Amino acid sequence: MSDARSRIADFLAAHHTMSLATMNGTRPWATSVFYCHDDDLNLYFLTDPKTWHGQDVDDVGHIAITINEDCKSWSAIQGLQIAGKAFRLSD
Repeated sequence: MSDARSRIADFLAAHHTMSLATMNGTRPWATSVFYCHDDDLNLYFLTDPKTWHGQDVDDVGHIAITINEDCKSWSAIQGLQIAGKAFRLSD
């Protein structure tokens, strides 16, 4: 595993909450959700499909995510910014 990939995996394992941003038409939406990840660094989260972000994933699927440490200064913020495609898993 590359050093960057290893650092990302360690960071993901050390946290469990991410900010999830979705868009549907002209309506943006952001929420916090719990997540887990697999060995390929795919992220998984649970949500009710009736929520705005759940509907946005079904309708549009494009998302943005941030995961970061809590800190008191903007210059100390460290974390991940991710954009990608989300979809509902089947049984």
